Amino acid sequence: IMNSGITVIPVKIRTFIQDEGEIKHVLDKGYNLIKDVLDKINDKIEIDVAVTWNDFPSFIKEIGEESEIREFKDRLLAHSAEIAIEDRIIIGKMISKRLEGKREEYSSGIHCFLNKISEDMRAHDVMDDRMVLNSAFLINKRNLKDFEEGIELLNIKYENKLNFKCIGPLPPYSFYTLEIKKLNFGKIDWARRKMLLMNNFVTKDEIKKAYQTLAVTFHPDNNPNVPGIETQFEDITNAHEILKEYCLSAEQAGQYDSCSFIEEEFNNNSLLVRLKG
Repeated sequence: IMNSGITVIPVKIRTFIQDEGEIKHVLDKGYNLIKDVLDKINDKIEIDVAVTWNDFPSFIKEIGEESEIREFKDRLLAHSAEIAIEDRIIIGKMISKRLEGKREEYSSGIHCFLNKISEDMRAHDVMDDRMVLNSAFLINKRNLKDFEEGIELLNIKYENKLNFKCIGPLPPYSFYTLEIKKLNFGKIDWARRKMLLMNNFVTKDEIKKAYQTLAVTFHPDNNPNVPGIETQFEDITNAHEILKEYCLSAEQAGQYDSCSFIEEEFNNNSLLVRLKG
């Protein structure tokens, strides 16, 4: 599809559209957002870059032989033929700290270089100690060759100490993924009646003020030694999030002044289309 020149907006996994009517509902509710995203990602693709140490065991051994760690080991061995377990733990922490410093140094250099030929970047969590970098880059299609050449230059710069794995071109999952969420009237009614004590028509400001009042009243710090207070506070926070989502959906349906909590009108606000945070 992408090779045919069509712009693809990623949609959050596990999103199911039942029929043509529901598709039209999604397009109607999310029209402005979808149009804005299409404008932003036109002619743009995502390239995911994962970087790992080429020879991780050798690299760890090399860190273990650096002057500070080597000197610490020598001092220990000067007093004993064998290093105690607690001292091995200290050495392990020293190596781990040095490894993290090396990772930050290398990843910073790679990001700085690739950002110059990218539109945007998202750094993801590294999966384990063997991984140096795990990032997504948003690039213009016409700059794809420059990006690939940049990866090759980095490979030369780091003298094969690192392995570069690139996945793409992809739709811009890490930057502009749509979330299409079907709201549940039971949860919304629970949040409105049981937790925030709202009427059938409320504004966003009223919801915010009600939440702030209850959050202070039921905050665990203000209620030491009160059984179940953490659960009550968590319920209030969850109720607030549910109502914020519902208000956003109501705005997409054209209800800017207030949100209606009447079940008969719920279908107009039962679908939320937004960018995944």
